[in-house]
Amino acid sequence: MSTSSFRVRRLPRLHLYASILSAMTFACLASMASAQDNCENRLKVAIKKYQIGLINEAINLIDTCLNNASLTKEQKIGAYVLLGQAYIALDYPDKAENAIKKLLELNPSYTPDPATSPTLFMRYIEKHAPLKDLFGTYSPIYRKSRSSFSLPVELGFGYVRRNDPQDKADDAFFIRLNPTLGLGKQKKVRLGLANGILYTNSKTVLLGGGRISFPLGVLSDFALDALQGTRGHTQVGGALFFNIFTIQYGIRVAYDPSQSHRLVEISFGTILWYK
Repeated sequence: MSTSSFRVRRLPRLHLYASILSAMTFACLASMASAQDNCENRLKVAIKKYQIGLINEAINLIDTCLNNASLTKEQKIGAYVLLGQAYIALDYPDKAENAIKKLLELNPSYTPDPATSPTLFMRYIEKHAPLKDLFGTYSPIYRKSRSSFSLPVELGFGYVRRNDPQDKADDAFFIRLNPTLGLGKQKKVRLGLANGILYTNSKTVLLGGGRISFPLGVLSDFALDALQGTRGHTQVGGALFFNIFTIQYGIRVAYDPSQSHRLVEISFGTILWYK
């Protein structure tokens, strides 16, 4: 009897709690929808402000909306496009590049419209846009390898064979650091040093020399190098590198005229530092 009356008394209270929770949820959703609508309207106003030359007012409206968590991804992309162009109009290149970097984080494949985009805006997009690797993934190693200065590191193994077919091939292990400078506007041709340590036939050889590399496409580079080392070693070689994700894979063939050796190497590495 008492249990039954207790349940009867409790049910209305449970319904009350459920009603309050539903009302709060509805109010929260309505508030988020209202904020999103307000930001959408503000972005439209910002576009008009930008078009009539009220750049600072446009930037203030954009900044207010970007601080709103209810913005959709597409709205954020549009906001950063407009923000980058607005900063270019005010001659603030650093702020423009920061806006474009955030834009490309949201949409790495963004392509500006040449008919409506400022020339400098398109150059910044080209400068910061990542490139795809073999699997269609946008990888930062391409931008690093096309920087003004980069410091790739290579680890690998290979074998050394003498011209005499009776001699057995020796294993070889190596590590190389190759500081390079990018030449030209797009930094595609790279000139630098090739420094490393080679261990083969129970001997350690220090090597140093120069290297020049050229792109063979989005995914690969071809390099030519010449190295002089201790113990009378000299190497002249060519290498092919492939960029996949953040790893750089390579295969190199070289000849040592002083020792009559042929060397084949397989390596992997990455960019240690760049600017």
